[in-house]
Amino acid sequence: MELESLTNELFLEIFDYVNDLDLLRIFYNLNFRSDRLLSISIRNFHLHFRSISKKDMDLICGHVFPIRMHKIVSLDLSDDDDTPYQSEQFFKYNFRFYEFVGLERLSLHNIRIPVVLYKIIIYLRSLPHFTRLKIDQIHFDIDEVPVFIEKIWSVSTLTYLSILDRDFPSCLFMSDIMISLSLKHVCFMENYFSIDQLMRLLKCTPYLEKLSI
Repeated sequence: MELESLTNELFLEIFDYVNDLDLLRIFYNLNFRSDRLLSISIRNFHLHFRSISKKDMDLICGHVFPIRMHKIVSLDLSDDDDTPYQSEQFFKYNFRFYEFVGLERLSLHNIRIPVVLYKIIIYLRSLPHFTRLKIDQIHFDIDEVPVFIEKIWSVSTLTYLSILDRDFPSCLFMSDIMISLSLKHVCFMENYFSIDQLMRLLKCTPYLEKLSI
């Protein structure tokens, strides 16, 4: 049986078992029918770039993003050894982070260039639906951390925050930070807080419902 002999309904059922990245890699721009089925199947994109190849990233960021950026709901970026300097490359495709108007969730893994991480955090404040931020490892000079945290706390739509970095200087975290009226879930699973630091954390997140430290 030839693949193209399958009905549209069967194609869409098969698509349900394949992640968005693999669907785009296999079927994008194959023919008019495949592009139409993709647009029906993928109403919201969940893109995880932690192990993506440069070729696939060129496909997604160079061809898919420009016409479907508003459909991207969640995104993972990583500067790990498998994808070094991916975050810097991400900004070389001639678009800006504030254009991801549908983005709700973002995970950042080992972002090695502080200016890129800082730029992303600033852009998050302009996204109307953004609610969840997860960061693994922060490459900042110690004196830059309070400003960085201040920018995170200023994202008025953010409800969930997770920072997993055992070297994160919690002693500097709560100095003169603004109050967040949106944060409800906060996680610092690899850090230690003194009682005073914990009290300041609670004071600047008055609507906190869950805390993991």
